[in-house]
Amino acid sequence: MTNEGLKIWLIEDNEGYAFLLQEFLVTLGFSSKDIFVFPSLHEVREIPAEFTPDVILLDLFLTDSFGIETFRTMNTLYSNVPIIVMSGLSDTEIALETLKEGAQDYLVKGEYSTEMMEKSIQYSIERKRNVDEITLSEQKYRSLFQTSPLPVFIIRKDLEILDANTAAVALYGLHSEKLPNYADFFSDADVVERAKDAIIHQVSKQFRQHASDGRELFVEQISKLADYKNEEAYIVIIKDETEKRYFEQEKMRLIHETQEDERARFSRELHDGLAQYLVAVNLYLEQLNGISEEKDAVVGGIRDLVKTSLDMARTMSYNLSPPELEKGLISGLEAFFQRLARIAKIDFSIVRDPELEDKHMIELDEYAIYRIIQEFVNNSIKHSGCSSIETTFYPEENNIVIEIRDNGVGFEIDEVYKGLGLKNMEQRAQASGMTVDLQSRPGKGTWLTITSPINK
Repeated sequence: MTNEGLKIWLIEDNEGYAFLLQEFLVTLGFSSKDIFVFPSLHEVREIPAEFTPDVILLDLFLTDSFGIETFRTMNTLYSNVPIIVMSGLSDTEIALETLKEGAQDYLVKGEYSTEMMEKSIQYSIERKRNVDEITLSEQKYRSLFQTSPLPVFIIRKDLEILDANTAAVALYGLHSEKLPNYADFFSDADVVERAKDAIIHQVSKQFRQHASDGRELFVEQISKLADYKNEEAYIVIIKDETEKRYFEQEKMRLIHETQEDERARFSRELHDGLAQYLVAVNLYLEQLNGISEEKDAVVGGIRDLVKTSLDMARTMSYNLSPPELEKGLISGLEAFFQRLARIAKIDFSIVRDPELEDKHMIELDEYAIYRIIQEFVNNSIKHSGCSSIETTFYPEENNIVIEIRDNGVGFEIDEVYKGLGLKNMEQRAQASGMTVDLQSRPGKGTWLTITSPINK
């Protein structure tokens, strides 16, 4: 960088020192016509705004301004111009304070060399240019960060939220001046650890969260390691999948309801149609008895086939739509358990929390829950070697929770393949807006938790 053509403003009220400093600058290659001296801030304010210097040499103690306020005023008027503070020996502390507020350098009057002055001016110009470029870059980043339609957090490794954009504040119902810890969006410590692990390993994963006002959110979490204000942090982008998830659940619910209607209709057709025809055929066959021994044998074979078909039709009709459910879920389960208790030698029990109101019980998808429990019980009878199975209904916040537990041998849950039975449970639950959680421990039995929202 050459000194020729650089415009310098010298703001100094001591005429003698100002003259000596001008001569000093000329020896460094600066043109005298590019050096302007102002003895006060008042005269600086009179300069038209379109005229700006390349660097300002500023004395802090002028006739109309005193101390660090002098720098603050000049820094406000010419924020894009590098300012070098000229201080006396007794003013060093104040000069250092100006560096904290944005001055590019300070020089002690009478203590600088030619080389020091030249480097100070050149380096100050270069530093100011770099600072302005960084500031502009940060402004562009900030604008992009705030205007992003996707919620974005800046998060430390310990999940402390350092910053949140407008979309994140709106989605989670936050106060931008007081941000929570990211862990506060989760209700389960294990899920917090999984979310933290996904952030650190920069893996995209989906999670169930809750906003500050209690709304349930389904989100996809995407993270990227970044440098934020000279410390390691993670940019966490949130894709809100809540509406999509509810749309899929509603679609599954409508499909499920259609299937249930068709199942009920088919059950009626079997019971009222085919089964009645088979009964009539059996009555006609009764009239053929005694014709001849040979024909009696044929008729007997046909009657056996008709009886088998009739039993199959009745079983299919029952399985499609258990009649016990017409009296309610608990009555249906009691009938189901009584039937199994006679053949399986298992003690069944149903416990209903007295705080669970009838108006909430009628919101349950009785058929889906009945089938889920039926699947669990059948698996327990086949594999667990249990002697008792207990089903409990109780309220929990805005949910009805149904827990069914056996006292069988149990197993390591991670080592057991999710077979068709568990997949059916999950699909039935999802279609009805419920969740299921299967747990087991060796020697501690197996238990299934069904959670159904109230007023869903």
